[in-house]
Amino acid sequence: FLNCKVGHFPCSYLGLFIGANPNRLSTWQTVISKAPTGVISQLESLLKNFLWGGDDEHRKIAWVSWDDVCKEKHYGGLGVRDLRSFNLALLGKWRWRLLVERDCLWVKVITSIYGAVTSLNRRGGRKGVSRWWYDLWNIEEGATITCNWFSKECVRVVGNGRNTSFWRDPWCTTKPFCERYSRLFSISNNKDMSVADMKLCREAESGWNWCWRRQLFQWEQS
Repeated sequence: FLNCKVGHFPCSYLGLFIGANPNRLSTWQTVISKAPTGVISQLESLLKNFLWGGDDEHRKIAWVSWDDVCKEKHYGGLGVRDLRSFNLALLGKWRWRLLVERDCLWVKVITSIYGAVTSLNRRGGRKGVSRWWYDLWNIEEGATITCNWFSKECVRVVGNGRNTSFWRDPWCTTKPFCERYSRLFSISNNKDMSVADMKLCREAESGWNWCWRRQLFQWEQS
């Protein structure tokens, strides 16, 4: 009579999934933005009031810290998700896909706008970038998970070396050369070069294309 179609769950209403299973990965597949701090704080406040029995007028004593509540059950917690960490982990998923799905159309579009991504530790703080791009490359700053949590868990597969930063990516050891040899990195003129660009392949010689701001001391060469 009203010419309306019969819907079914799960469905999307005003950008929100209604009736979706929160434990399924596909439910969160479209999450691409960092949630505002104020929104997360309000959601956590609702969760805390529900668990601790408080309301807007009366606050009860929290006998257990919220960090302990968010721990997994086998660690003595209740298994409640830490919303900040969960949101950062979802952003980390997009950062990972950006690095490994280079032949996908969406990656090519992003690359045409912001340039090729050649480092795990690239920062998106320059002017003129979108908020999503800025958040994507700064998810490790101020994170509640652990400092540099994304970069520390990734190791580059070098391949031809064109997409691997010589200094900034952990391609040879678990720690990038910029941290392991910070003094040499500070005087290098090739801070942004890839492994392929640093490698010398000539008929008469082979080695690395070093370029320093000054001549190295004897103890630095060893």
